[in-house]
Amino acid sequence: MNEKVHSIMRGVLLILLIWAVDVFIAFVPFSIESNTRYIILTWLVIDILIIFSLKKANYFDKTTTIISITIIFLLILSYFIPINSNIPQEAIELNNQISKKYENKYDYAKALFFAVEEKYGAPIRQYLLEPGKVVLIKDFAYFWNLPEGDYVDSSVQAQIYQKLLLQSSRFKKEELPIRQGFCSNSPHAAVKIIHPDREVIYADFWAVDNFPGVNSNRTYEFGLVTIPPCEELIGKPY
Repeated sequence: MNEKVHSIMRGVLLILLIWAVDVFIAFVPFSIESNTRYIILTWLVIDILIIFSLKKANYFDKTTTIISITIIFLLILSYFIPINSNIPQEAIELNNQISKKYENKYDYAKALFFAVEEKYGAPIRQYLLEPGKVVLIKDFAYFWNLPEGDYVDSSVQAQIYQKLLLQSSRFKKEELPIRQGFCSNSPHAAVKIIHPDREVIYADFWAVDNFPGVNSNRTYEFGLVTIPPCEELIGKPY
């Protein structure tokens, strides 16, 4: 039994070690201005070396391997669990105020997008430093009540935005699908607003924070979306 417990702990410690090393690489030898592709390549090389070295040192057994893979799987699964609809009264009141200002519901959607976006900060690769906000916390009220400018992942911002649009009763859920994609190493979600008379309007919270950025001087406009590897924008501004 003790040996099995030790194997489980080794699996947990392996994930923590690799995470800590990857965080160090992302922010010490590299910076927020660095090209993500170089960081990913460095991660792969270093992580493989760590795993190979530990394998040679007989760190792994079957249980350790299973636990490590299970943790990775659960983290990925947790990312895709949506936040709840525990919308605070303050958020409802702000949403109603913005909605009342605009007769056209798409103008309202645009104004709400920037209201939500300005509420939060989203420094690049911040999810490495605050992973709990991405994979563990799923409460709308928690994110809404964070101090102004606090980090909230762009995928969570997209869900907050979508839920507020639905709360206004001016949109149906089928008009607001979430487009799930990837930006190099990380998932990237944007809200698609279906418009009957024009192409889809995108609300991309990752793009508004990262354009202009390391790889592009273009400024994000509401209606656009970035595509992998997230170095350009497509779509039609609204």
